[in-house]
Amino acid sequence: MKALLELIRNNKEYRSLIRDLKAGGDARAGELWGSSAAYLVGALCDGDGDGANDAKTPPWVFVVTGSVEEAEEFTDDLNLFRPGSASLFHPWESFSTDKWRPSVQLPPEDLQILHPLLFGDGKDPKKISRDKTSRDKTKKNGTASGPTTGGRNTSIIVCSIHALQQRLPGPDTLIENTLRVSVGDRRGPQQVIDWLADRGFNSVSRVESSGEYSLRGGIMDVFPASSDLPIRLEFFGDEVESLRLFSPDTQTSVVQLNEVYILALSDDAPPAAEDGSLFDYLPADAWVVLKEPDHIEKRAAKSEHNPPQDSADVKSLLLDYDGIKNRWQGHTTLSLSFLPFTEKRSHNFRVESVERFESPLPQAGGNGGTSGSVKRSHGFSLSATLAALGELEGVRDQARRIIVFCANEAEEKRLRELLAGTDIGLELCIGGLSKGFFARDAGLILLSHHEIFRRYRIR
Repeated sequence: MKALLELIRNNKEYRSLIRDLKAGGDARAGELWGSSAAYLVGALCDGDGDGANDAKTPPWVFVVTGSVEEAEEFTDDLNLFRPGSASLFHPWESFSTDKWRPSVQLPPEDLQILHPLLFGDGKDPKKISRDKTSRDKTKKNGTASGPTTGGRNTSIIVCSIHALQQRLPGPDTLIENTLRVSVGDRRGPQQVIDWLADRGFNSVSRVESSGEYSLRGGIMDVFPASSDLPIRLEFFGDEVESLRLFSPDTQTSVVQLNEVYILALSDDAPPAAEDGSLFDYLPADAWVVLKEPDHIEKRAAKSEHNPPQDSADVKSLLLDYDGIKNRWQGHTTLSLSFLPFTEKRSHNFRVESVERFESPLPQAGGNGGTSGSVKRSHGFSLSATLAALGELEGVRDQARRIIVFCANEAEEKRLRELLAGTDIGLELCIGGLSKGFFARDAGLILLSHHEIFRRYRIR
């Protein structure tokens, strides 16, 4: 996919946008149709290009969308263009009126995002400054706390405004409930067990889910919520001899580690510990990307006036939108929209819809069979579908590459069969693209199989 990202890097607007972002403040990118917004962010965050990005791209970028569905799609698209670069920050799925606590309800996937923001550089939790502007967030190899920043590359967090408005345990709460263990530590297994038991971990014969630990002789397995794999600690007497992540299914080692951070959140933290937000965890140099700012503001207002449940307690757990807005204005901010921007520091990209290359809607009464001499598939006329795709040949001189993304090998095989014997030359790839687009300046047309045949996308 890196070759696709390179196509936009010679674009004049792209290079001008990079300069504005590196200068700090606000910038805007408009005329971004379909999944081209994620394509642009992927290119901006990729540090292995030809020098257009150089090493000044920050290690973290935070993307805000108007809805959970948009956040999911944006995350999927980013991971298509830059595999493994983006993580979705989830909203709470449910509420309980009986002593509901963010620190207890927070999904493990979200803790796996927060934890490396605090401990990714291998610092001792007790020595971490409470001033987040002084913390270096770059994760070193050999440390288990969550996703890495990948060297020069940037890690991206995607979050809906709904999730961003929800309160979180503050950074100090995570710091105070994190145990650092390093190879060579003079620490016996009983000390670790006592610490885990005080914070509600359960002793089991074999760890399978977060919040569990087991001890067999000098081998201890711990599954903290801040890791997607359990940790194996091997002791020689009262000394930590080795640390590794392992697969709970096969029990085989995945990676050897020099140190680990074990998070064990207690459910009896004081109320003041529940007054944090995602911005408390972001480093000062992180970029904030707003996908459709007007839509974000409307959804925030709706959330404030219609909380998830009719409960004053639940409403009190939501952060004020104006306060959130003030926080992101302290960062370099990039606003994205499918409409053009006219303000200063605006950069409009000539990205168009690909609707004209999609199959026409099936006629009423289409039954997926054969009607007269017209061959149909799932209610669509295949000849009409080929005619729509045939229009791609009319823009061949304007597009360096035309690619169709299929969800699986079966879709790809079927489309190859459909195109056999035609003059339509397309590249077929397996991958999940949410929405296609025609980026004229990049000379790139991307289509998705589900859009061509007007089907629901399977995520």
